[in-house]
Amino acid sequence: MRKLWIIWMVWILVLFVSKSFAENCECPGENFYCGVGIGTTSEEASEKARKDLAHSIYTFISSTTQKKVSKKQKKFKIEFREEDFSFTSAEFGNLEKKECPIDNGTRYKVVVYISKEKYKKFIEKRFSSIEKEINSLSLEELEKKRKYLPVLKRIADITEAKISEQKYNQLLEKLNKKIRERFLEKYQGKLDEAMSEVERMVADKQKSYQEKKDFINNKIKELNKLRPLFAKYGVESRLDKTV
Repeated sequence: MRKLWIIWMVWILVLFVSKSFAENCECPGENFYCGVGIGTTSEEASEKARKDLAHSIYTFISSTTQKKVSKKQKKFKIEFREEDFSFTSAEFGNLEKKECPIDNGTRYKVVVYISKEKYKKFIEKRFSSIEKEINSLSLEELEKKRKYLPVLKRIADITEAKISEQKYNQLLEKLNKKIRERFLEKYQGKLDEAMSEVERMVADKQKSYQEKKDFINNKIKELNKLRPLFAKYGVESRLDKTV
């Protein structure tokens, strides 16, 4: 009889503990952004929770933007994507996390969350990190940052993160300037090579006047094909000097 009573008490205790675990694996409240993930391993559940967190923030920002658009009756051209709200592996380590075994320990439930106040700081930090890494980025990476910057500013406005218009415009100008520099670094070689080819052709005494003229005209046509690209980056004048 005593053994049955002990077994009964242990079973009750297991149920109580399991219930407590489940209750602990919940979002702390409305002042937090939360993500929930369930998987057969802790890693799988954590990854799902991280993606769900990004989706939760994306949903909040998108819905808030739509309300403001309706209220002000004006259109915002910025389109949000869920990846704009994702956390890198390094950033994920700074999120709060709860982990609970469920289904008798066969699966895991993970809740990751960040307070709305802390998320503001996170957005401000992302903004600052772009400014710090500008000089080390490639042309392609810089263009991605420039495309993302208006999105980041819009998120900051909605979450009330401290990114002023002045700081935003200054960073945007720095990005544009560095993008022009990177573009010229990439294409200045083509201009220099074209000039060298023309100089060698002009100096070649075995070539006739007509051959030299045709070569130069073809080279000009070839370079002019790059004009839309140079115009896109605001450095068309550099091409004009060569042509």
